[in-house]
Amino acid sequence: VQVLDFDLPSGLSVADIKGATEKLKTPTGNAFVEVRPGVGGASTVRLLVCEVNPLPDKAPYDFEEVDRSKGIPFATGIDGECIAYNPRVDPHLLVAGASGGGKSVTLQAILYGAIVRGWDVYVADPTKGAADFRFAEPYSRAMTVDAFEAAAMMKAVYAEVVRRKNLNSQHGVGNYRDLPEDIRPAHMLVMIDEFTSLMGADPVPKPSDDPTMDH
Repeated sequence: VQVLDFDLPSGLSVADIKGATEKLKTPTGNAFVEVRPGVGGASTVRLLVCEVNPLPDKAPYDFEEVDRSKGIPFATGIDGECIAYNPRVDPHLLVAGASGGGKSVTLQAILYGAIVRGWDVYVADPTKGAADFRFAEPYSRAMTVDAFEAAAMMKAVYAEVVRRKNLNSQHGVGNYRDLPEDIRPAHMLVMIDEFTSLMGADPVPKPSDDPTMDH
């Protein structure tokens, strides 16, 4: 992908260039054209162009980026720059797409990044039995494979959230990151694969004479 920077002609805006993206492809001989704001202010525009469409294409996981990134790397952009998940900016994520689109691989990358940072990791995968995430099991606080286990896990997560809330209150801080380092809890990642599978009705066993079984 080539990176091309231009000064905008008088009367044209970045929005105008974006609107003409398809028209730019044929005369420039590029199957891929992406328009971005210029690096020199409102009077400039940056084009990312390529003779062949580079998407979708596989990119290797950048393990070195894990060490230097402020977030958790999970992809590589068209410009070759790493794309990272920053929980301070986006505390919640939804990964969606068609079958075979790379959802599990994306989750694996985020899970790995959380583990090497020492986060408290909780995983629920009631559909595939956490088959894609077994590599993380020794380093996870919990890894659950059915709706009942997932429910128990979420109760434990909720209890931990309450504990952290009370800890903040005791020390008069609004965020656990502001707690003294010796009692500051780790970052927490709760990952649920196939979330909608937990939203449907599961068959409930018939009542039993055994109190333990009923519980």
